Amino acid sequence: MNPPVRPRRPVLALAAGVLALGLAGGAAAVRPTGREYPSVGDTVLPPADPRTVPGFGHHPLSLLGTSRLTAAQLADYVEADHTPRTTVSIGELAQIYIEEGATWGVRADLAWTQAIVETGWFTYPDGGLVKPHNNNFAGMGACDSCSDGNHYPDARTGVRAQMQQLRGYADSNGLENPINKPPDSYLGSAPTWFEMGNGHWATSTRYAQTIIGIYSEMLTHYGVALGYEAPSVFDREPDPVVVPRLGDGLYLAGIDGMIYDVGDARFWGAPLSDDLRSKTAAVVPTPTAEGYWVVLANGRVFSYGDARHPKPRPAATNSVVAAVAPTPRGTGFWMVSRAGEVRAVGDAIAMEPTSDALAFHAGIVGIAPTATGAGYWLADSAGRVIAVGDAIDLGSVANPNPTDPIVALASTPLGDGYWLVTAHGRVHRFGRAKHFGGLVSELDAQLDIANYESYGALRAEARRLAREQSIVAIASTPTGNGYWLVGADGMVFGRGDAADFGDATPPGEAVVFAISRRL
Repeated sequence: MNPPVRPRRPVLALAAGVLALGLAGGAAAVRPTGREYPSVGDTVLPPADPRTVPGFGHHPLSLLGTSRLTAAQLADYVEADHTPRTTVSIGELAQIYIEEGATWGVRADLAWTQAIVETGWFTYPDGGLVKPHNNNFAGMGACDSCSDGNHYPDARTGVRAQMQQLRGYADSNGLENPINKPPDSYLGSAPTWFEMGNGHWATSTRYAQTIIGIYSEMLTHYGVALGYEAPSVFDREPDPVVVPRLGDGLYLAGIDGMIYDVGDARFWGAPLSDDLRSKTAAVVPTPTAEGYWVVLANGRVFSYGDARHPKPRPAATNSVVAAVAPTPRGTGFWMVSRAGEVRAVGDAIAMEPTSDALAFHAGIVGIAPTATGAGYWLADSAGRVIAVGDAIDLGSVANPNPTDPIVALASTPLGDGYWLVTAHGRVHRFGRAKHFGGLVSELDAQLDIANYESYGALRAEARRLAREQSIVAIASTPTGNGYWLVGADGMVFGRGDAADFGDATPPGEAVVFAISRRL
């Protein structure tokens, strides 16, 4: 089947806020002009051994790992809409990226995406500090206060410099005599593309998100999944997968605007007021865990701690907010109504599900982001899941129970699976999400078998107790090896490696939402 036709994209200009910090040493501001480098010739070195490259393939968006796309696909994706101005053909340049990426253990397709952003799809638009003959594909040596960038004598030297620089950002061990390397304080500071930008490679706060977004579109175009796969060349067990730590606690949102901190989460404030005209819909922690946003069901947003007021600040709406999901970096979020109307806040990408996708849904109850932030899943009360952006449809509930509707959705830390939970605590897993039992399993473990004539009787009592519960949320643990189930009465049930917090709110307090703290 032919890949879908993609829309033509505008050429990306190199704005000052996106200029790279690709120096061989110190800070960008101290080097007024670029630097000349000797050629490395056409030498193709042996591929890197993943066993000796720390962090290789440990995250879907790690700097280090194998390319998911071929040289032909990389070249085709650029040539379809643009006319490159490079010193070698775009096909030859793409092949060099694949070879050099393999040599240094860097994901060639992600490095290629970075070059797309830095060179304006390899067209080098007027106004940029580097020119086609510089063979500088990642703005290296260019900076906000510079008048030039680094000059490389041929395409392979320029690509090798970029790959070595990226390797340095992800691997603190460094390389012997690299062409380029990050400042020493940045070595090993960016194991994934989420850490780029914000003064790492570039000053733009949206630098990483721009690259991730284009990369996601490119993978989707060629039908390639983003999910994590351990390298097959290991002759020993690979190191544990490294994922961003989410924290060992929860925030629970009370229906009256009160916020309850559970576990290691910290309280920063709550929108308690006599004129609070809408119940709380969600709590969205900041990346530092030093603050959060509180979102009301009418769309109003309150900021606490280091959470900044969203710009523009969302206004109240007639559409009731049913669920909220933070972006992977936690500097923005999506709000969705029961009718499937989605509003993007902060760095969240504005994406709307198609009308066909929303047809005949039973009312949206949950939203969860993909690992890239370039897509999300929506779930309705009948257990149907809608994939938007780069999200992949991993399945829906086959036989929904009208008397036990789906109430919440949560994705795994790696974004390679998700869970749906019903009002009575039954958990459905999809993709690589693991199953750790539902509320019945939790409750029967708390009952004393000595009080029942058989295990069947004990299990029946657990099911009766579960039916009396009203679960409102599910949240993954940092490892993805457990989850919390949260009851409307503030009870927090831990499954897998999730701590069992028990009654986390005052008796009788109505809780409508819970989310794991982010660190």
